[in-house]
Order: sequence, then C-alpha cells, then structure tokens
Amino acid sequence: KYISFNLGYVTLKEGENTLSIRSVDVNSEASFILDNVVLTPVDVDAATEFSYEFDQMTFVQNPSWMDKPFINGALPEGVTDSKAIFATIRLDTETVMTFSIPKDGTYSIIFNGVTDNNGPTLQFLIDGTAIGDKVNMAKAGGWKVASFDLGKLTLTAGMHTLTIRGVDVDCNSPCVMDNL
Repeated sequence: KYISFNLGYVTLKEGENTLSIRSVDVNSEASFILDNVVLTPVDVDAATEFSYEFDQMTFVQNPSWMDKPFINGALPEGVTDSKAIFATIRLDTETVMTFSIPKDGTYSIIFNGVTDNNGPTLQFLIDGTAIGDKVNMAKAGGWKVASFDLGKLTLTAGMHTLTIRGVDVDCNSPCVMDNL
C-alpha cells in the first residue's frame, strides 16, 4: 500500500541540507520503497511546495547492508546506471512500454535484472510476439545482477512495443529490472 508519513516540522537554512534515513528498533533484511519527501513551507511568505524524488537524489553509498554498496535505496552493485524499475508483475498482468529502433536490422536482445530468493517468472514480447525463454527472477542466493539472452530479432526502424508479462506463477514479490 502507498502511505504517507507526516514527519513534523523542521527549520532549514537556505542551501544544501542532508537527509539521513536510519533503521531503528528492528533488524530486517526486507526491502522497501521510498517515493519522495515533500517539504511544504509554513511561513506566511512562502507558497511553494518542494518535492524531492528519490530517483533524482544523490545517495551516499552504504556498504554495510549485506556488504554491498547500494545506490538509490536498494540496488546492488552492477546495475548499469544505478537506476532500475522496482515492480511487481503478477500472474497474467503486464506492463507495456514503447521504444525506438534507429535503423532496420537484426538485434541481439539481452535483459539485465536482479534475481532474488523469490520473484515472478516473466515473458518478454516485442510487438506482441514472445521473444526468448521465460525469465525466472527467483534464484537462490539473494539479490544478484543477472543477464538473460532472449535471442535475436529482426526489427524495422521506428517505434515498437515491449511487453513484460507475468506467467506461470502468481508472485507478489517485486523484481528489479535494469535494462533491455
């Protein structure tokens, strides 16, 4: 569920400020998702609300969690640009996006993602046609960057659709998708 927490009031000076998020009270290896921090001025003269999206912030690397540096919340080292989609794709649901091919040709298609102890099985489709084998995101051993060769496909220049569909198992665990 999406939830907001009112953290109260703080007096800030103009310029750069540091936000620290510290785990307290319980020891948990479960991941979580941070969306944004919203600052709303309460001064009579200030009318602008500031929203800081976590995917646009610079994170200090913290190597203590599972002895790996994580950036942008909880991404393992090896995610190419330190950004990824963190999504739940349930059985028989899908997400669709468009992409552009610069020129006609045959392309090798590689999917890079992060496997976990549990996760969905995904089928990738381009323009409605399944490509490659199904990708099982559940692999023992915790979060690890993995590459999956989906084969080769001849594509024409222009716009195409990429569909990622949950198949075979109904899993409510999110998975991390880095790039295609």
